[in-house]
Amino acid sequence: MITTSTSNQAIEVIRSYIDNLIGTLGGVKGSLALAGIILISIIIVGYMIYGFYKFLKLTFRLRPHEFALVMLALGLSLIVIAVIMP
Repeated sequence: MITTSTSNQAIEVIRSYIDNLIGTLGGVKGSLALAGIILISIIIVGYMIYGFYKFLKLTFRLRPHEFALVMLALGLSLIVIAVIMP
């Protein structure tokens, strides 16, 4: 369970990170860089939502044993990613 003080600390960390980012990106050059980062983030989120939609559409069309194989492959992929990450 997340306590109020823990959530406040998390909010403060995020706020300080954003303030530091905005302070670093001062001026016109920084504003353009920030706009570019926001645009790229929107595109990435859009493609993630589209990919998730396509994945759900695919999984509803699969037969049970095909679905089990897809879940097995997904689970193995997550294990490999967990091993690779430091």
